[in-house]
Amino acid sequence: MSDLTEHLSRLGLDSTETTVAYARLLTCGPVVPAELATATGRTEPAIRLALGRLGELGLVRELADGTTVPVQPGGGVDLLGLERQAEVRAAQAAALNAYDLFRRSVWTQPADNVVEVVTGRSSILARSDLAESSASHQIRRFDTPPYHRPNTIANPQELENLARGVEYRVVYARVSVGTARIL
Repeated sequence: MSDLTEHLSRLGLDSTETTVAYARLLTCGPVVPAELATATGRTEPAIRLALGRLGELGLVRELADGTTVPVQPGGGVDLLGLERQAEVRAAQAAALNAYDLFRRSVWTQPADNVVEVVTGRSSILARSDLAESSASHQIRRFDTPPYHRPNTIANPQELENLARGVEYRVVYARVSVGTARIL
């Protein structure tokens, strides 16, 4: 059980939610919040708060008789993972913005060094995703293999941008146009 609580804590659940409430439900079965509070030595309001959060995540549900039971955790764990992923992307954007401000105002260099070279698949994807997700009006790019994204037909970020009115102007390499699954 310590493995479970450690992993869920890394995904953002606090100690009351994981160690006490969720882990206890998995070992003792359906209980009402008052019983869970007594069994764990926590206050009933703290247990109710923890059960509420677990319910929002889809890890537990309350039955008609007032007892709470754990449910299949797939969706809840996925949701926790997506929350952490959003936090990481926000941190990346904040760090890049701070660095850009530093480069513009504190440590200016000659204009002959205006190209940033990004290497490695994960770095290229992260930089590309950041640039594409921050577009507000138009994206211009060249499309040519090799592609760094897995073989997918749809780019979810591009679809989201198109839905919010961002235009795409793309110059395709001949080999890209010749590959029907790409277009």
